[in-house]
Amino acid sequence: MKTWRSVMKRVIVFCALLTLAALAHAAGSPASSGQGLRAFLDRGHVSLGDTVTLNIQGAGALSGTPDLSPLQSDFDVLGTSSSSSVQLVNGNARSTTQLGIALRPRRTGTLVVPPLNIDGLPTPPLTLHVAPAPGGTQGAAGGAAFLEASVDTASPYVGQQIVYTLRLYYAPGLTGGQLDDPQADGAQLVHLDSDTRYQTQRGGETYQVVERHYALIPQRAGSIVVHGPAFQGQMLGTNTPDSMFDSLFDDGKPVEARANELTLDARAIPASGGTPWLPAQSVQLKLDGLPADGNARVGEPLTVTLRIDAVGATAQRLPEPQLPPIDGARVYPDRTQDATSEDENWLHGTRTRSFAILPGHGGTLTIPAITLNWWDAAHDRAAQANIPARIIHVSG
Repeated sequence: MKTWRSVMKRVIVFCALLTLAALAHAAGSPASSGQGLRAFLDRGHVSLGDTVTLNIQGAGALSGTPDLSPLQSDFDVLGTSSSSSVQLVNGNARSTTQLGIALRPRRTGTLVVPPLNIDGLPTPPLTLHVAPAPGGTQGAAGGAAFLEASVDTASPYVGQQIVYTLRLYYAPGLTGGQLDDPQADGAQLVHLDSDTRYQTQRGGETYQVVERHYALIPQRAGSIVVHGPAFQGQMLGTNTPDSMFDSLFDDGKPVEARANELTLDARAIPASGGTPWLPAQSVQLKLDGLPADGNARVGEPLTVTLRIDAVGATAQRLPEPQLPPIDGARVYPDRTQDATSEDENWLHGTRTRSFAILPGHGGTLTIPAITLNWWDAAHDRAAQANIPARIIHVSG
């Protein structure tokens, strides 16, 4: 007879699995037909054998299911589902209906999800990138669980963020488990956003998948080994129980899997890297607060805000926003405000600083151009973010 503690452990583990399996993340921004319908895929990049969901949203109720035959040239249509919601905005009720269509790509490459017609309105076309079924697994398809690990590039620069992707495949009957984080000596790893859940096939078997993304940032040049994490779980016993009551007290069979190790060749800062060294996917400068009419008065301060936004870098890697010296005015800087957010693949760093500009005399006041050097990691080249010079006419 199992103890009550064993029963509670089993129930807690089972609840943890349900929580893990429910995590999902919609990749990319919804596209709009301009006529009241929005369409989006839950992921923009998949592997052959994966399942992707096409979501169609409309205001009010959507009558029926659209003709799905245009999808069948490139996709297997696995099923549909629908849901509705109501929101109260300023006392007014707004209803939204969402239709989900489960698809499995039939080939690799860049596929176009064609427009569908529903309620007389077309949905916009969408693009899906389908890669070959990945290798590098430890554990085999057909087993209870296995892991895959991959990176988007194996030769990043020091300080450059890349994406480390981990996929846990598990068969029906898994009742709980614990998935560790990857480890790397010489690199920083940050778990990005929420996990994505979907279904795929490997070796003729159907698996549920939990996909997890990490931001990986090398801290030094040279070889860096990323140790794959381990998974430990429990499967329901294969023996037929005497009764349903007996199955509740079955502790299950232990299941273990470990992801493959990956080796990175981190590159040193290039000679043309510039100062400061700022590798990123994109960098933008923005100056707000200047008078729209271009006029100011002596003794009346102008409050402007200089903002630096970077995709693929934390706020701590960005330089402090600075205004260049301005002839004929005094500049009083405020404290810098830092923020780092994330999406499915990238860190988003922001540094914002306000300045009070006090004109000292009448005439023309020139705010010089502002330039920030950075490294375009997506194209492996030096780049600049610029704000052009601005002219203010000061009276008084």
